[in-house]
Amino acid sequence: MILSGIGEGIEVVVSTDSKGAESPNKIQQAVRMIFPDVEFYEASEPLFGKSNTYQFTWNNVSMSVFLQKIHEQRILDTALDSMTKDFEHPTASFSISRQAASMGKISFPIPDDYPLGGLIHIQLKGENVVDWIQSATWHEGREHFPRFAHDDNGMTDAGDSRVWYDSR
Repeated sequence: MILSGIGEGIEVVVSTDSKGAESPNKIQQAVRMIFPDVEFYEASEPLFGKSNTYQFTWNNVSMSVFLQKIHEQRILDTALDSMTKDFEHPTASFSISRQAASMGKISFPIPDDYPLGGLIHIQLKGENVVDWIQSATWHEGREHFPRFAHDDNGMTDAGDSRVWYDSR
């Protein structure tokens, strides 16, 4: 069963911006690859020599496609670490690469990095948001190697793994 956040006590806010010569319509298409239920805003494309700036924000967004993709890509432990890194009760905030999203993929940027193509920001709010994230990213491997938010087995600040398990 894949969770969605809708009706589960989690409020989901998705946001991104369009600056300069970026195409606001292509940016919104990238967001829709991961969050297909977001409403498309009318936005004019920038003209040569004249830039546009837009801030797009969507509320009460379903996380179902996002969660389906992290399961398909088998990046559940990375997702757990990235989604809970910036947690301040009752809010978990994280970002994904907009360029990867345009191809239907999830990529979590290294903290304090701004990748080419920009970022999509996701904010999850709810009293039990960390428990929800742990459930949404659960996989069978955690029966053998349990993982929890902020368990010191996650990534370093540089994005490297702290622990490697050798099955030999």
